[in-house]
Amino acid sequence: MGTHVKCPICHKPLTKNAASKKLNPFYPFCCEPCKLIDLGKWLDGEYGISDSLLPDESLNAPEENAIKGEEEPRIRTDAERNKRKRNTTS
Repeated sequence: MGTHVKCPICHKPLTKNAASKKLNPFYPFCCEPCKLIDLGKWLDGEYGISDSLLPDESLNAPEENAIKGEEEPRIRTDAERNKRKRNTTS
């Protein structure tokens, strides 16, 4: 039973040949437009990687971090992302 691979952007099932990195230069995407859409999402800040990873005990005790003067990790809201987009395109 083979693994079914889908394009992460359009969710189109990839054929066995299209799922091969050697035969499909856009893998894991089905085509260049999907690859560029994904790149655009990274560049627009829709995707992100956290700045730092906290130890498990820090996640369980945010008030201790506040006492030590450490800030909790902050996740941008959609409104903040959209505001940033408007400011950079002006």
